[in-house]
Amino acid sequence: MVWNRLQRDWNFDDSKVKFYYLDLLRHRDVSNKIAELTGVEHQSPQLIGIKNGKAFYDASHTMIRVLDAENALKKGH
Repeated sequence: MVWNRLQRDWNFDDSKVKFYYLDLLRHRDVSNKIAELTGVEHQSPQLIGIKNGKAFYDASHTMIRVLDAENALKKGH
């Protein structure tokens, strides 16, 4: 549901913003590494915005809002 909402509502040029979907059942090691590098504990579903190796936005479940993520990205965090 979250993935579909992001695809529908996200309004950024694909050349500037990349999305990655992480299958936790198959790649828990990747999730653990992301948490280690960003300091953001994993939750599912979750959206984490990362720029220059630092998390500038993270939300999970019903708190994921495309507009909030877009605003955080626009602020240049």
